[in-house]
Amino acid sequence: MDLNNKPANTGGELPPQEKTGRKNPFNRWKWITALVVLVIIAAGIVYYYSENRNAEPRLSVRQAVKIFAQEGIYLTKTSDPEAAEINGVKPAVYFINDTEIKLMIYPYDSIAERKAAADLWRIQRRDKENHSYWEEFYQAKNLLLAFKPIDDAGITLEDLRLTAQVEDIIFEKLNDTQELGFTGYSDNWEAETTVKYYEHFYAEEDGTLGCDNYYTASSLLKYLGDDVESVGEISYTMQYRASKASGTGVPLNRDGIAALGSLGGTGSRPRADDELHFTVQWNGQEESFTAHCVNE
Repeated sequence: MDLNNKPANTGGELPPQEKTGRKNPFNRWKWITALVVLVIIAAGIVYYYSENRNAEPRLSVRQAVKIFAQEGIYLTKTSDPEAAEINGVKPAVYFINDTEIKLMIYPYDSIAERKAAADLWRIQRRDKENHSYWEEFYQAKNLLLAFKPIDDAGITLEDLRLTAQVEDIIFEKLNDTQELGFTGYSDNWEAETTVKYYEHFYAEEDGTLGCDNYYTASSLLKYLGDDVESVGEISYTMQYRASKASGTGVPLNRDGIAALGSLGGTGSRPRADDELHFTVQWNGQEESFTAHCVNE
């Protein structure tokens, strides 16, 4: 007897395939359904990456002009054939308010292109023997902005105030700056730190993810006692993670407040879950305490 052979089907029943003469249609529909699901998933992935590429933050020149107007800076369009071309782009040129100061706005298609233009600007500026205060540039998403160079000798205090206001609008409004506030107390001192920052993610030219970012962090200390006049000058340290700031001989104003200045740059900024550690020394005394974010 061949043990590997199954007994023959001697009854009246035929196997299912022999009954119908074809395969079970359920298997075919199962494969069709799976194929449809895969197509839907693939389409979703393509759409996701397409939308994320398009989600890179951008500003048009018109949008920038509107934001300036909302903040009290009115730009009047003018022509300037001598305005420098940077990386293949000519600027839109505007007078600022009722002055002769001009603001040049260079629109690029992406943050990566704007960064390349900024690098070129730095090289050109570095190679000049003499450069003007007015040749600084500012960045807002895909826009590069600069003041039209004028004679430094003609700069007035009012000009400086106006351009400082423009700089603040570029940083805070055109870049959609966000803000974190940190507060901490000891027996005699209160610390307040304000962090303003932006972080724009974008696609580098090689397809990798880049981050265009900048921050400022300004701090003050307030004496909580009633004898402000007796405090004199103070020394302090402020530290978070690997970053540290310190100062000596810092005076208090008549309200008992010491302005500690500000930090800033493209490096590691204080984040909402960070602790800011302060130490204050005055009149032979010392207190240490921690400030935490109050507006996560």
